[in-house]
Amino acid sequence: MKSSEYPMPADWHALMDRINAEVNLCKFKDDPPNEDNWDRMVNDEGDCDNDSVEKAERLAAAGLPIQRLRLATCFFGADGGRKQGRGHTVLVVDGPHEPYVLSQGREPMNYPQFVATGWQRDRIQKLGGSQEWVEWTA
Repeated sequence: MKSSEYPMPADWHALMDRINAEVNLCKFKDDPPNEDNWDRMVNDEGDCDNDSVEKAERLAAAGLPIQRLRLATCFFGADGGRKQGRGHTVLVVDGPHEPYVLSQGREPMNYPQFVATGWQRDRIQKLGGSQEWVEWTA
C-alpha cells in the first residue's frame, strides 16, 4: 500500500501547520504513575502520546486522509539508565513528497530535520490507517 493512493487536500501543509500550532498551545501533563493513556487530550492537557493522537484526530477531521497519519515512537537522550534514552511519541504525516514529524511543542519537521535531532526511531504504525506497529526504519 502506498500513501499516494490517498490524495491530500491542496491546503494540507497549511492545515498541518495550523493544527500543529493549535495543539502545541495545550499544556503538557504527565499521565498518573503506572498509567499510560493514549486518548485525545482532556481539558487541553496531556503528554506526548495524547498530543499526537489529538493532532491526528484534528487533521483527519480537517480532511487529511487517516491513512497518511501514523503514530510513531522514538527515544531521545540517555537518562534514567535506559540505554535507548527517554521514550517519546510523535505523529508522522506522510506528505506527497516527504514525511513530516509533529512533536509536542515543536514546529513540523521534515524527515531530514527529524533525523538531525538525534532522536532514535523505534516503532511506527503501518501505512494505510493500520493499528499494527512495525519497526520504524525510514
